[in-house]
Formats: sequence, C-alpha cells, structure tokens
Amino acid sequence: MATKILSYIMDHLFFIWIPYSLYQRIRITMVYYKMFIKNLFFWNIIKSDSFLWYKVFSTNYKFIYSIFKITFFKWQYYFNAFKKDKLLILDCWANIWVSSLFFNYIYPNSEIHTFEPNIQVYDYLLKNTKLQKNIFNHKYALSEKSWKLKFYINNDDVWDTTASLNLKSNANLNTHYQVDAIKLSDFIKNNLWWRNIDFIKFNIEWAEEWVIKELYENNYLCKIDRIIFEYHHHIDLDTTSHLSEMLSYLEKSWMNYTFSVTNFRLYKENIVQNLFIYAYKKDLK
Repeated sequence: MATKILSYIMDHLFFIWIPYSLYQRIRITMVYYKMFIKNLFFWNIIKSDSFLWYKVFSTNYKFIYSIFKITFFKWQYYFNAFKKDKLLILDCWANIWVSSLFFNYIYPNSEIHTFEPNIQVYDYLLKNTKLQKNIFNHKYALSEKSWKLKFYINNDDVWDTTASLNLKSNANLNTHYQVDAIKLSDFIKNNLWWRNIDFIKFNIEWAEEWVIKELYENNYLCKIDRIIFEYHHHIDLDTTSHLSEMLSYLEKSWMNYTFSVTNFRLYKENIVQNLFIYAYKKDLK
C-alpha cells in the first residue's frame, strides 16, 4: 500500500512539470480522476471510455486506464516538434491506439501510420481509429527482412503488452501464431520515399535491434528527425548484447540521444533492463 501511495504522489509531482497549457492540464486531470474512479470500482464491467473527443474500446478497462496514465499523464512518448501540426508520425507497435491518440492530440492534423501485428489487438485498433481520417493502420510486425515470423502471446491475457517475437522475453508467453513481417525501410521507400519523417515510436519488444540496423543499412535512419524506442537490454541472457552497435548506427546517422532506465539496480548482474532511448538529429531547428 505504501508503495502504491508513493507511486501515486510521484505521478502527480511529475505531471506538474509537463508543459501542457492550463486548459489541457485541467482537462487531462479531470479525465485522469474520472478514469481512476471507474477503474477502482467498475474495472470488470466497463469495456470502453470516452475522453478528449475520442472513444476507446477494449475488453479490459484496467488496460485503458493504465495506458492512458502512461501516455497522457506521464508523457512517456512525448517529443517536442517545432511545427505543431501536419507531422508525419509512425507508431510501431500501436496496440489499441492510445499512443497515436496522444500524438494526434498534441500535434493535430498529423499523418499517423500505425503498425500492430497482434491479431486480436489489431481489431480494436481498427475500431478505435475508424473515425480518424489521418490515421492509417498496417497489420505487420517489423523485422530486418520481409518474411513470416512467430509472434508469441500470453493466451491467458491477450492484453499482456509483453507479446514478443522472442519467446524468452517473458515466461508468461504460452502460445504463438504466424505474422507477416516487413522491413520498415521498404514501407518508407514504397509509400513515403519523398517525405521526411518527423517522429517514430518503437515499442516492438526485442525487434528494435533488427529495425534500427536495417534502417541504417538502407540509408533511411538519416531521414528521421526523432525516434523514441524501448531497448530491451539482456532480454535474452544467452545472446550477446548489441547496445553499443545499435547506438553506433544512431551516431553514424548524425543523431544524439538520451536515456531513461527502468529496473535500475546497478549492482545486480544479468538483469533485464528496459532502456527508453530518445534519439534526435543534431541539427534540428
């Protein structure tokens, strides 16, 4: 209980420093407490919610509340663009769309492309975005080449966000099915080749090494202004870490980067750590 109270207090202290306007701050605070109460008393009854002019569906209200708190209240995927609308944004993997909703809220009229390989989740992604004409959904995983891959999920909890292309990433992953994987550089070449990409969000559960590498090798990493991605350090203790190699691709593409680390226990050996890395072009103006 004490840990939950401390976490609750820290969330609010962090929210104070987020550069929302006063109007946005009031609205999001009201939404947060509305959802907090609903989750507290009706989490097993409510299957959808409306907030900030959007309707979001799920089979699990706890998931809606949790992802709203992470995205809107903690700003996990925030980036500061100099122009305020008509950005080109890629959301990989989008899950049920709350992160794309956040991008659409802070940068209106942007063009957003989502990628989501989870078949069950993708149906909700389509349902949640059907009224948004500026959002385009793609049912693909991302990899270093175009092929079929095994996608592992927790069959007992479809909304387990640790679904991954790597079976070893989580002991709860107990089943799999085949998904279509593509090279992101091919998608950019075939659909967006003439445009600069303002922002990409990667939360692709272990495939980030493949994707960053193939973007670099195909000369597309240098065409991206900003990237936020979660790097799963030591997700597979049987393989060698390639963190330095991946960072070198960013550096060779003339990008700077900053870190935020969860599971931070410096003295602990062979521990999985989730590193949030924000990379950006050095000469952005």
